[in-house]
Amino acid sequence: MMICALRPRHRNIALEILKSVNFEQDFGLAMTLDACDTPTLAEILPNTLSNLNIFIPEHVRIKPTIVPEIVRSLSKLRTIYIHINVGIAGPGRLGSNASCFAANLERKFPDVFTDYCSAIDYELVVSRDMTLVWTVGLEPDYRYCYGKPYRTEVDFELPDVKTELLDWLSVSYGLEKAGVMFKGYVGDCDDDGDDDDDGDDDGDEDDRAIYNWD
Repeated sequence: MMICALRPRHRNIALEILKSVNFEQDFGLAMTLDACDTPTLAEILPNTLSNLNIFIPEHVRIKPTIVPEIVRSLSKLRTIYIHINVGIAGPGRLGSNASCFAANLERKFPDVFTDYCSAIDYELVVSRDMTLVWTVGLEPDYRYCYGKPYRTEVDFELPDVKTELLDWLSVSYGLEKAGVMFKGYVGDCDDDGDDDDDGDDDGDEDDRAIYNWD
């Protein structure tokens, strides 16, 4: 069972109710963290929680002690995944205006090609067997191109972030996998002021058709 979309305003009340129900079966939860949260949040999470998705909105910085305390307190937790909207710092460059890590993320992400993109992300997944996989993902802007979201492995390192995820695994012997996605939403792809119909013919009949996401 997965219970989704708990936002801070009503989240704590809902969590206390869930914990009082005392589910016998393991279940998953998705919730949003807020800048005012503290490590005591772990005390009201249901003990049978096995799969946790945490969302951190743009411009929100979470105390780096919160997630480790949540992991430490949930003995049945098997997977934890953090979604962080870090914003966009410039063309093809992820920002660093949200985090739950002690590590400094400013200007740490390589620039990527973002023409015709609506969003870009870097994702790290760490498994119990110490397998680490970094991927980069691009989501097409369907106003300008056709295709599927694109994801591929990349040779990339954020040693401090990797260390923190490995620490999560070390404090919970039941945790099998930890992951984090740093994501930014590009917005309008024509923010350079150019008009698609400016008369500059580059030889392509349809920009939407020529961009191959496959």
